[in-house]
Amino acid sequence: MRLIVITLLLCFMLCSNVQAADPVSDVTSEKAVAVPVTPVFEEQISGNADTNVKMTGRVLGLLCNSKADIDLFACQTYIAGVIDYHHFLRGLKISTGTDFCLNKKNTMEQIRLHVRDYLAKHKEHDDFVAATAIPLALQKTYPCR
Repeated sequence: MRLIVITLLLCFMLCSNVQAADPVSDVTSEKAVAVPVTPVFEEQISGNADTNVKMTGRVLGLLCNSKADIDLFACQTYIAGVIDYHHFLRGLKISTGTDFCLNKKNTMEQIRLHVRDYLAKHKEHDDFVAATAIPLALQKTYPCR
């Protein structure tokens, strides 16, 4: 349950129009919150005229290929959120048409590497919402038997 909450919080922070509070000018406010932004994500959204920033395949690929721990954490939690949602839909007997089957031996590190490699080879996801590419990547690597 804690992983789901962390995943949702991180996805919310990365995928929405959240602006980091300025801790210096907002010192007197008890509601000031500094939102961490990963180095890769910050670089991708800085100067972007589109205020409705989404996690694109290109940005997810950069996060998953980064050397920074926070970027790798962001990548893996985003992927975990998509996996959780996929399992949720499967539990409701709703099919997305893109099925994959993971087992307890699959680590998030292995899954991250498969998604990263898939995104590197499939540039058609670069400017599209990354969540759609993850089941496709996992279906290729972890097909259901």
